[in-house]
Amino acid sequence: MNSIKRLRSYSNLLKKSYFNERNGFIRKLSQISSLPSTKPLLSRAQQLVIDLSFDDKMSSEECQRLARELYAIYCLNNSFNKNEMPFDISLCNQLSDNSLTVEYLRQYLPQINTTNDNLWDNFRIFNKSYLELFDRKRLVYLTPDTEELISYDLNDIYIIGGIVNKYCFKNNYKPSHLTHSKAIAEGLRVGRFPIDHLFSDKMNKKVTLFLPQVFGILSVVKETQNWEIAVRKHLPFWKLKDEKQVIANQVYYLK
Repeated sequence: MNSIKRLRSYSNLLKKSYFNERNGFIRKLSQISSLPSTKPLLSRAQQLVIDLSFDDKMSSEECQRLARELYAIYCLNNSFNKNEMPFDISLCNQLSDNSLTVEYLRQYLPQINTTNDNLWDNFRIFNKSYLELFDRKRLVYLTPDTEELISYDLNDIYIIGGIVNKYCFKNNYKPSHLTHSKAIAEGLRVGRFPIDHLFSDKMNKKVTLFLPQVFGILSVVKETQNWEIAVRKHLPFWKLKDEKQVIANQVYYLK
């Protein structure tokens, strides 16, 4: 359970410092984690994809915030020891060499490269589409804009849309609409977390999560197979029903 404690520390950190200035954000992350310069890629690590094809839908500020979230995911993934590494992360669809998101990400991870065949730890970036890199049948695009619930499967490759959780974009796009439409157009399976019953009655049941929250939930579910534990680790208490309410309604987590 040590890995869950580390995830909780990062989750609390993100809640407190997400909108802080870049230097303060990195300084606080450094207080919790000492990042290794190299780490062998584990063959048993589950594949996870982050789709970087939405730069043209975001402002420069939004691309910078996305880079912060990607850096936070990198830190979360590397907070595990070599026997606990939860994911082999591939950032796909970097559609141009001058991607703003990638340029901002290099401020946090200057060692990162963008060659298709060169590994850097468990965190890689590709110009290619995930459709070229992985078996289409294993891909599942995560989006709240679907009625399909996922049942966590170690053989599936989950895709997270690389787009920040903002209420308004310069062109009035909603992030989840973009990812859902793209997945359907590509003929991919889509799914959302089976966590509606955990949200407070005052909350929108199709709430959009920050990327590190999505990653944290997946990491805990991978270890515990318990959605309720995962959600309570990574979402603020005021968004959720208390445990007595969940039990009283006889609603249980899905495995």
